[in-house]
Amino acid sequence: MFALLKKQVLVNVDLKEPSELTAIAKVASFAGEKLDLASQSLRSGFLASEASGSKVISGHIALTHASSAAVKKVEIVIVNFDAAIAWGENAQVDTVVGVIIPESADPDPAMQAVAGKLESLTADFTQPIAAGASEKLRRQL
Repeated sequence: MFALLKKQVLVNVDLKEPSELTAIAKVASFAGEKLDLASQSLRSGFLASEASGSKVISGHIALTHASSAAVKKVEIVIVNFDAAIAWGENAQVDTVVGVIIPESADPDPAMQAVAGKLESLTADFTQPIAAGASEKLRRQL
């Protein structure tokens, strides 16, 4: 369903100022670099996604999305942080999954599919994700 390459996973990222905003900026920057997309546009999309409501899976994995006219199929990046970050109302997130959806597509089906897959894959990840678990998650997505 989704193609996720090893280059689209970044693990053990140290944020000098850990916050939801800096984490989103890092995910957007990484996605922009790896997928050759405008990171500022992605950042705006991820921020809009979070403004409409945070989606946290397994208690510590944030799922966010942005749209881009430059992608033809759904793209996914995963960024794992070395320390938990306060997210939304009361979550502590150590991993952010950024979904980039073609601009012409309805984001709801894609997000539901990714969320469902993540929930089934991460049922055993009730603790912060280590680098090896991030790689396993990448292979299974």
